[in-house]
Amino acid sequence: MPSPNLEHGGFTTSCWFLAVACYCIMPLRGCDVHGCSKSAARKHGGCLICSRNHCGAHIKSASHRCHSEARDQPTPSPDTDPDAYREAYLSSQRGHLFKVLDQLDVCTLTSLASNLRRGVPCSIPALTADRDTQWRRISKHMTKTDFHVDINFQDGVVWDARIRLRNDAFPPLSVQKYVFLSEVFTLKFLEKTAVPAPGVYYHYWADSADGQVGVSFVFLEKMGGRKLQWDKASKSRQTKIMEQLVDISLELERHSFEMTGSIVPSDDGEVSVGGYAQLPLFRDSRTPIGPFSSLNASLRAIMHLQLDIITDGEFAHLSLCHFLSYLWRLHTISDLVASTESREGGPFYLKHFCETDDHIMVDDDGNITAIIDWSSSSIKSKEYAFSSPAMLWPTRSFVGGDNALSPAELDFADIYRRRGRPDMADIVLKGRKLQRFLYSLGDSWTADQWGFEALFLGLRKAFIREGDENSAAVAQESFEFWKKKLISKYSVEYPQLQRLF
Repeated sequence: MPSPNLEHGGFTTSCWFLAVACYCIMPLRGCDVHGCSKSAARKHGGCLICSRNHCGAHIKSASHRCHSEARDQPTPSPDTDPDAYREAYLSSQRGHLFKVLDQLDVCTLTSLASNLRRGVPCSIPALTADRDTQWRRISKHMTKTDFHVDINFQDGVVWDARIRLRNDAFPPLSVQKYVFLSEVFTLKFLEKTAVPAPGVYYHYWADSADGQVGVSFVFLEKMGGRKLQWDKASKSRQTKIMEQLVDISLELERHSFEMTGSIVPSDDGEVSVGGYAQLPLFRDSRTPIGPFSSLNASLRAIMHLQLDIITDGEFAHLSLCHFLSYLWRLHTISDLVASTESREGGPFYLKHFCETDDHIMVDDDGNITAIIDWSSSSIKSKEYAFSSPAMLWPTRSFVGGDNALSPAELDFADIYRRRGRPDMADIVLKGRKLQRFLYSLGDSWTADQWGFEALFLGLRKAFIREGDENSAAVAQESFEFWKKKLISKYSVEYPQLQRLF
């Protein structure tokens, strides 16, 4: 495994916490449409095709046309024309890739890797080929934000170089840097555990194209296997995967934290927890909220921040409806916290941000070789950290407002029970409340009114205590009736409601 003592690009802990004292709320980005003074939607406002940011009104408006040959046509979307969208997206990604390759000093990158292994010669074939070959090789290993290439050493060792793309539609560079460094130090923490995750050999963040290599990158341990395809796996293979996920959860349970937030750089080699390294949880481009010593404080700060960014116009659709949903959640926190074991403050545990099958690497026998992509991971309450992975959720019924667990979730809980951990089984069985409460922060759930109402009904139903007929009846009230009632109740206390009509 990599050495835990490598430098981290000159970024000091004192710099890391410098911005935390600032508490003003400022939108992360403005709308790029000429003459528009609105905020760009926080998560859905950036178009990866035209590299521009848009407010909710301009995301799908006639003014949003990408720089393609068909300039008179609106930007294609994954919903309206998936084939055209994919073609436009790949064309854009190709352009962004070659822009980064033009800035990348391959000789310096290769020399650095060789020096880290005491002079063992190495090469990066994907970066020295012609352009068509580069695209053919690299496009298979690209995400929206990065691409991966192999570093082949003369002695047979292979490293994974993950290189950052640049796109004006990404969050501000300061946010990207915070999230990048948090992931690096999360991986360094995981090196000290038995969790299968790639180790870090070296990392570098380029604040400009004039830096050491010209781009931001990280050298990672090359992990075997391929991405899991959960829905295509047999029942026995799924059971084997879940058994291993339980092993990983029990390993993470052995490493608790006193604060909730995200792992951040530390100058002394100790694990440090700072503000949340998640896009929805930044007050402005330099200030994440957190860390917190109690679940109560963290949930209240998260809900207040969502109310603020909705008021600032950073939700793309249904702003009033979403504002009311967060207002409702804010006033249920006391009951929520009272139902957990974390109400007095911890312990807290590391949770992967996106627990889907494409972040799990497996070999031909169904053995998990690695959990990858720890970007935006955070330290959470036990009840949330060890609730069922999103991969196991019954997606269609979940978005339809149904809180019933899937057969896979029930099997997952049963594995804990067979391991002699009924407490962990209960966390899985009772996990919907927190899963609903923290679902899809930072921007609109959906642009569809019916879809929003179904999701919100699922949230409200998750808080109904067994046998509480009054709460059950209230949850069945029409959304319009409930909305008018809540506006009447809170319009004086929350005057910003008037801005959302």
